[in-house]
Amino acid sequence: MMSAISHSSDRYLLKVLQQRAGRRKTLRKMRQDMNAFGALYPPATNVTIRAMTVGGRPAEMLTPAEHYSNYVLLYLHGGGFVMGSIQSHRQLASHLSAAAKIKTLITEYRLAPEHPFPAALVDALSVYKDLLKSGVAPRHVTVAGDSAGGGLCVSLMVLLKQNHLPLPGACVLFSPWVDLTLSGHSWHRNFDRDVLVKKNDAKRMAAFYLNGKDPFDHLSSPIYADLSMLPPLLIQVGSDEVLHDDAVSLHVRATKFGVSSYIDIWDKMPHVWHFMSPVLREGRMALHQAGKFIMTHMQGGYL
Repeated sequence: MMSAISHSSDRYLLKVLQQRAGRRKTLRKMRQDMNAFGALYPPATNVTIRAMTVGGRPAEMLTPAEHYSNYVLLYLHGGGFVMGSIQSHRQLASHLSAAAKIKTLITEYRLAPEHPFPAALVDALSVYKDLLKSGVAPRHVTVAGDSAGGGLCVSLMVLLKQNHLPLPGACVLFSPWVDLTLSGHSWHRNFDRDVLVKKNDAKRMAAFYLNGKDPFDHLSSPIYADLSMLPPLLIQVGSDEVLHDDAVSLHVRATKFGVSSYIDIWDKMPHVWHFMSPVLREGRMALHQAGKFIMTHMQGGYL
């Protein structure tokens, strides 16, 4: 959709990220680096942050100065199921919160390999159920996430449907990882183009998360699930990502099940380029689009 990154400062940042991604690191170092990356830019201005516990998990409520009080966005962070935290994703979630003018609950789920599948999904379900118990109507909730967090959003909705629990009103996914078999052709086609995600690293993360479980399980790889009755989806992905085909396949499969799914493929954008919205125009534009989608569907409208 958009042009390639052009500013020298942005190219430098991508070079640093590529160097970091290319190193073989311990999990502790990976987690430290991801938190440091999330702190490169401050949270959105005029967004207040309140720490809390929801569903037994650490969480923060991000509230823009101007917001629609009846709606809440639940944000599930990425990080390959083995890293990521409120600290690493607070900045991204705050800018999405400001773009949508909606309160955003960002939470932490237990990470693999210490807590393999289905621990993250159990935590996401607990947080969602607690959010509804607080009085928020399901139709007024949007779930959103990036990368593994995006896949976790889809798994959560499949689990909710499986347990006959109310689904959220909408879902926004940034570069979602929904197939832990790594069978998409873009894992090979974009091998040299994707500056952040490498197949060997992804295999390692998937193995940590699955801990011997079947990668075709519809709750670990929701691309294989029955997606009928899911709420409207917005999927954003970069053309050069190894996860490009995960996003496209999810869109195609959701559409076949009758879901209102919208996919936007951004030309030459890196994995979850939304992180760089403070310095990247395409990041700001993508978040603006996501914010518009959220409020359109929360208010019962259509694109």
